[in-house]
Amino acid sequence: MEDHDYLREAYEALKRADHLYYVSLKYARTVDVMRTILERLEDALTALLLAIIQHEVEAGKRDAFPESKPEQARAILSLDEAYQPLVQRRLFLRRLLRAPYTREREFRKAVTMIATLDGEPVHVTTETVKDYIDEVKEAFQHIYEEIRGVDDDIRFF
Repeated sequence: MEDHDYLREAYEALKRADHLYYVSLKYARTVDVMRTILERLEDALTALLLAIIQHEVEAGKRDAFPESKPEQARAILSLDEAYQPLVQRRLFLRRLLRAPYTREREFRKAVTMIATLDGEPVHVTTETVKDYIDEVKEAFQHIYEEIRGVDDDIRFF
């Protein structure tokens, strides 16, 4: 797979998350829709990080692309300091999706998922989800420009 294939995969996951937020969550207002959005964001971040690794391989900075999931995870964790916030956000989303959670105010504007991480409650609201989407979109744009080059005519979101 080439780096632009991973970028395309990340873009498609972001498009799905965006659609889920602006269309599905608007009408459904359930924690299940919020969790699906978080899953798409995790998918997008994973694809972005793999695009970075593939780009490093193509640029000769790495010997080979890791084939197995554990090797890919180790390669992601060993990325440059500049990418650590993306790695941390991906790990946070992964932990959030695996944590036990409760639902609050479903079918209302302030639908909230309350997950328990390390014994502490984490409140995820529609506004929080929107912030996560914006953060991943910004990261996508930055990484796309870094890998494919800057083109002022290309704005994805």
